[in-house]
Amino acid sequence: MSRSLKQLGFNNFFSEQAERYGIGQPYRVVEDFGLRFVVSGENPQQPAGEAGHFRLVFARKSPRMPIIGDWILGLPTATGEVEFVDMLERATCFQRSHSEEGTQARAQLLAANVDKLFIVTSCTDEFNLSRLERYLLLARVNRIAPVLVLNKADLVDEHSTYIEQIAELGHGIPLCVVSTVSESHAARGITPLEALLHEGETCVLVGSSGVGKSSIVNALIGTQRQSTLAVSAKGARGAHTTTSRSLFVLPGRGVIIDTPGIRSVGVTADEDSLHDAFEDVTQLMRQCAFRNCGHNGEAGCAIALALDEGRLSARRLSSYRKLQREAAFFDDKQAAQRRQRDEGKQRAARRISRERFEREPK
Repeated sequence: MSRSLKQLGFNNFFSEQAERYGIGQPYRVVEDFGLRFVVSGENPQQPAGEAGHFRLVFARKSPRMPIIGDWILGLPTATGEVEFVDMLERATCFQRSHSEEGTQARAQLLAANVDKLFIVTSCTDEFNLSRLERYLLLARVNRIAPVLVLNKADLVDEHSTYIEQIAELGHGIPLCVVSTVSESHAARGITPLEALLHEGETCVLVGSSGVGKSSIVNALIGTQRQSTLAVSAKGARGAHTTTSRSLFVLPGRGVIIDTPGIRSVGVTADEDSLHDAFEDVTQLMRQCAFRNCGHNGEAGCAIALALDEGRLSARRLSSYRKLQREAAFFDDKQAAQRRQRDEGKQRAARRISRERFEREPK
């Protein structure tokens, strides 16, 4: 395995797949513009071990389109491009639910083969615990290790109030308080974040527009690769500047993916993942005096007691219930769509059978 592929995150999971195919060379998607892609892999025109960037082309329509972070097999062309052959199986995939008009519901794939999810918020009016809970739930569902990143620490004299609120989200979740402003780099900086970056791992930055994801990327790679705009006076929020998904190699520290701001964090969660993400709530529910407790203030309700004593916030309980309803609604919509597809297939099969019967000689 070459040094360039190893730096891009290529490992035995992918190399074993590539060997079974027996055709094409491995490349990783490093730029995702929706329908146009740039891939990176070994460059035969460069010294051994150095990677090159190539435009990905499709000789024919592919049933599987790649996304940022995917590993694909491709063939170099005479024009300096890479022709798509096939995609390798993903180790993980970060996705959210996305509902369209009518009854359509689908999972929107955001990044592939991710090891760590850097959930970026900021010391501004953008800070929202319920939004962070959604990201943490998606990380659990997608089997990706979460890291909370509190950015723009230079905008406040004291950020302990933010840390106290984040503590409500559960224990054991790494938290990095950072600032990318040069004059405060020594005091807060991005050093805590750098300590969590390891070679062979892929980290993705997610969060709302203006929280400073691209500024963090620029600080990590040590150059102005991602465009940024200064924060506005109102609410100290940055402007939305990232419009595509990009992957950057951090030599010796893995790769990092920058993504556009996400307005709506829809969840696709099973009951077990939801219970694990809200373990503090579900543990209290199991302490209720009656198994059929509705947790609405009934006698012997441990939830009601915890609310009265301040051990559980009304916001936390409301967030759990909202996510529970949303996940169930998404599942119901997908189930309805599956039923419609199955019914359509059955009607088509009956029509074919009827037409075949009518064509048979009497």
